[in-house]
Amino acid sequence: MCGRVLGPGERVEEHEEVVVTEEAPAAAVVADNPGESRYEIQVGGRLAGFAEYRRGAGSVAFDHTETEPGSQGRGLASELIRRALDDVRGQGLTVQPFCPFVKVFIARHDEYKDLVAAGQGERFGPRPRQGRAGR
Repeated sequence: MCGRVLGPGERVEEHEEVVVTEEAPAAAVVADNPGESRYEIQVGGRLAGFAEYRRGAGSVAFDHTETEPGSQGRGLASELIRRALDDVRGQGLTVQPFCPFVKVFIARHDEYKDLVAAGQGERFGPRPRQGRAGR
């Protein structure tokens, strides 16, 4: 999710505005899909978004988060990342937030900052933009 609607295969660039919203529908289901190396969020049985990752020794590197254009602005990406990070924590792993959306999410939610791999705070030090949430 970002300040514009992404087309198929487009990615958020580091310099783009990233908007984090907090209003996911209660019917959202998040699950790890290890065959695709991604966490997925579904609403009403339909894929609404995903967060791609790479697993390493003791860590999960999040590379890209995307929501379907018709699902944007509903807080689904935030809910997806929240539940994915909770799952990573439950497995005793750390996080490498290469994805700009994940970086901003962690920066705005102190309860997840401890998941960033030790000594990686500077490397992944998020710089969230001031802007309107809830798009």
